[in-house]
Amino acid sequence: MALKPSRRIPRAFQRSASPLSRRIARRFVPGGGRHRWKESFRRIARKWRRYGRSFHGSWRPFQLWILSIGIVVLTGVILFFLFSPAFTIHSIRVTREDRRVDVEEIQTLLSPMFRRHILFVSPILVAREIQEAFPEISSAIVRRVFPNELHVRIQMDEIIAQILIGEPDDSEVNLMDDSFESPDSFAGSGGSLHRYMSTQGIYLEYPLALDGTYKQKPLSLHFVDWAVKPAHRSRELSPEMLQAMQQVRGILEQSFGDSVSSITVYLRAREFHVLTIHPGRPPGKEKLALWFDEASPILEQINRYREFLHSVPLGTATDYVDLRLHDRVVYR
Repeated sequence: MALKPSRRIPRAFQRSASPLSRRIARRFVPGGGRHRWKESFRRIARKWRRYGRSFHGSWRPFQLWILSIGIVVLTGVILFFLFSPAFTIHSIRVTREDRRVDVEEIQTLLSPMFRRHILFVSPILVAREIQEAFPEISSAIVRRVFPNELHVRIQMDEIIAQILIGEPDDSEVNLMDDSFESPDSFAGSGGSLHRYMSTQGIYLEYPLALDGTYKQKPLSLHFVDWAVKPAHRSRELSPEMLQAMQQVRGILEQSFGDSVSSITVYLRAREFHVLTIHPGRPPGKEKLALWFDEASPILEQINRYREFLHSVPLGTATDYVDLRLHDRVVYR
């Protein structure tokens, strides 16, 4: 015969234990009273299950209504976010490291971004557009600031050289030693422009001098042999050629004890002539031009110059030493 499932005794027939019975049970029954918290937890759990069963029956009719209301609210929030004028760009804030770039120029470039939805503006594309328009900017970080602002942070390329523009048929012979000592020598006609070059080979013109903004001693470059006069923000030299010039200057000053007065750069020929001053040479013959190019590594040309100094008496070359040929050294 199958047993009937157990049920709780009705409350009317339940009888609570007397205090004496509880004391006797705690004293003589093993483990009595030690697990009262477990029984209390079971009692609370039974009540919660009872409430859950009763609530589950009345919850089902409202589920569809709550789901419908949630969809309507979510759709309204999305439509408000997409079409509300509160999320269109109202301001563009530009943070710069120095004064080389005008904030108004960047804001003018980004003026089409105004009144566009902030979600439909790509920070990567905006940064790329800024760097294409201003090649002297080494990095541009664009960040969206909700609800309606763009924050642009720019870092400028380092200035590596000061530029003196000569005539196309000039040479280092036409360059006077004091040409790079006067601040006005780098300015254009009337002293209105100051010319510089960045580490990426970008030729730059500014109305104000950039004194005190160099991380290291700048090169003094004399530009000649140009087919078209260098224009502002145009790429005139490769970064590798600029690094080669810095390497030559460092080796000549540190290893040979010579001081580099200036460097004449032949833009079309892609070679440079280093005007050096040798303290140990006879009076009147301290200046000597060293000719380098990009055809062979700089260290090989420096080694040719070192061998030349060992084999030729000091002061023999009075005008120039041509180090560009791989099998000989020509001098005058």
